[in-house]
Amino acid sequence: AESAESDRAFLAAIGSFEVGFWERANNEFGEFLKNFPDSSKVGRAVLLQAQCRFMLKDYASVASLLAANSAKAGDLADQFLYWQGEAQFYQDYYAKAAMFYEELLASHPKSPLRLEASYGRAWATYKLNQADRAIELLTDPTGGFQIASQTSTNETKIVEGNLLLADVLLTRKRFRETEAVLEELGKRALRPEQNFDRLYLLASSTFADLRTDEALARVTNL
Repeated sequence: AESAESDRAFLAAIGSFEVGFWERANNEFGEFLKNFPDSSKVGRAVLLQAQCRFMLKDYASVASLLAANSAKAGDLADQFLYWQGEAQFYQDYYAKAAMFYEELLASHPKSPLRLEASYGRAWATYKLNQADRAIELLTDPTGGFQIASQTSTNETKIVEGNLLLADVLLTRKRFRETEAVLEELGKRALRPEQNFDRLYLLASSTFADLRTDEALARVTNL
């Protein structure tokens, strides 16, 4: 059984985390891990401490913390992989990031983070100058992104994934496909900044395709 002292320490750290006091929560989780190394909450504490460090933009520390404690992940293994991928991505280590996202997708087919990992993998792939492969990852009907999009409640990542797809298609001068993705995206309840990005890409596509009158109308509306 967990001791009352360890419970109090863990809940205090959780409280700091939930209100966004990242530095304090990071320190409190660190104290918890030092004082209660045999607690059943160790895996969770490591994961939350890593997220604190991510919010503090200490990405290298996130990666090393999770790598050093991967054996303690337990049923949080998919989340450990996801945040390792995120930490690598934000250090511009795109190949390493893609590796972690791919491992999550391969090892945890029922993970609730499949949409996020699929998006991350496609984005990392694009950053590695593999535009056609990124398009394939985002459009394959049997792939992680399309399948996860059918059931995920993370509307933000669905929208971001489709904006990324349109952006990559635009770089490949596949203008009609770009616009089809953006027109379909317009049927969703987008936040104003998301709709701005959508309309900007539409205007960019029509301009790049030398349909200047249409582009002018789109930019005027935008």
